[in-house]
Amino acid sequence: MSSGPAAFFRSVPRITSVLDTLRQHGFGDVLVGGPSWPEPDRVRAAVEELGLVYVKFGQVLSTRSDLLPDRYLAALAGLQDDVSPLPASDIHAVIHDEFGTDAHTLFEMFNDEPLGSASVAQVHTASLRSGARVVVKIQRPGLGDQLSEDLLVLAHLASLAEVTLAKLRPFDLPSLVREFKQSLEAELDFGQEAQNIRRFRRQLADDARVWIPDVIDDLSTARVLTLERSDGVRLEEYVKTRPDEARLLARRLGGLFVRQVFRDGVFHADPHPGNIFVMDDGVLCLHDFGMIGGLSEPMREALVDLVEATVSGDARAATNSYLDLGLVPRDVDRDALEDGVAKLVEEIRGQPLADVSVGRALESLGRLGGRYRIRNPGAFMLLSRAFVTLEGVLARLDPTVGFVEMFPPAFTESVQMRISPTRLRRDAVTAARALDRLAREAPDDVRRIVRRWGEGAFGRVTVVPDSAQVTRAARSERNLRQVRSAGVLPRAGAVLLRGASVWVEAGGIVLFTAGTLALAYRFARG
Repeated sequence: MSSGPAAFFRSVPRITSVLDTLRQHGFGDVLVGGPSWPEPDRVRAAVEELGLVYVKFGQVLSTRSDLLPDRYLAALAGLQDDVSPLPASDIHAVIHDEFGTDAHTLFEMFNDEPLGSASVAQVHTASLRSGARVVVKIQRPGLGDQLSEDLLVLAHLASLAEVTLAKLRPFDLPSLVREFKQSLEAELDFGQEAQNIRRFRRQLADDARVWIPDVIDDLSTARVLTLERSDGVRLEEYVKTRPDEARLLARRLGGLFVRQVFRDGVFHADPHPGNIFVMDDGVLCLHDFGMIGGLSEPMREALVDLVEATVSGDARAATNSYLDLGLVPRDVDRDALEDGVAKLVEEIRGQPLADVSVGRALESLGRLGGRYRIRNPGAFMLLSRAFVTLEGVLARLDPTVGFVEMFPPAFTESVQMRISPTRLRRDAVTAARALDRLAREAPDDVRRIVRRWGEGAFGRVTVVPDSAQVTRAARSERNLRQVRSAGVLPRAGAVLLRGASVWVEAGGIVLFTAGTLALAYRFARG
């Protein structure tokens, strides 16, 4: 569905309906810019009445402790999208639309009774001609048009709130809705979930302690996903019969998540007990990869630095690491933020490490940053909520097991990766390229600055937003940032101390020196 003026006018009836529903549930004062919000239970009731898109958006907001008070988070966290099962005829119609034939032709056996039913899809058990047992996830029919309209309406409402409700502007609702739209569209694309599953299988292929059911490609499409069926049972059921394995499973599960976060950069974002099974031999089995989180390499490194600074009590380093994660307004009060971080660090250091909740600490940090209009990345808040969820699972298995004790091996590996020969070579090349770009573009800008200085025109500089000069200046500043972030020389020193191969350091120094000489030469020519 398009998002132009015509689409807006087509959406007016739905927008009116949504606003009317909000008004009936106590949002009248908020809608005219007032301060009085309805009670959390009324907010939840309004969201549930508005339907699937708003329920899903409410679930996203329930993870955003940087935006909402705890009592609203608790109310929205209880939102469920379980619905009544569809009749078998509707399910068979979707399968026929996707494959051009019926389920009983595709499968040796297809159970018309659903294993589970939710707002997006319904799950059935089946078996292949080979006898292999599978589960089939079938998307509910007609979701596409319905969701497209409501997503468009939600985007219009977010833009309206941005203009009319000044108190909501720091939350940047339009950006939040855009992120949500991308996430929901990915959830509706079972082909994307299949890719997620394959990625996790590749990443964890060397770990015999975990198994992830594979995708049956020939029987999967954008609306139907067929997977191997595990013989495992839910985690809590397994532990009831084998309580002596609880501590081992807690450490294994925690270590698996830490590896996903700090080594692989892709983590299961919904690790609730219903998605964790255990096989007869104690092997973990993970399910449901519709919601995953992704962390870039700089984000992973900033997280490592953040945790290390917090544990060591260095509030300034912790503040800098946190700022490396988010989008920071130019006028942020860094001193006030650092004071807040220092209080949080002291609070954490006052607890035994086994009692520290990593998830709650990240949520508190995100909430603190939100007060200073720092935009916390969605992945950061998703990670904090995943930590909280999994910490609850670990506590039920063994209250003495905590995440902090699992961090050192992951952090050691992170440091080794930062100073590895491969990483050093890559950073050296990045720095050399940035220096070369800087050398080619900076002299002209410097000459212009010096000339205007000599003319006494510095106080009358006019910046044209889209001018070529501004573009070049921005590129120059970015190049300098890349040189600094690459950190070639400090890392080269670290590698020397660790006895890495000489040719790597030499290569890095040669590249760095070549870039520096090129810069000097170009300035001399200019």
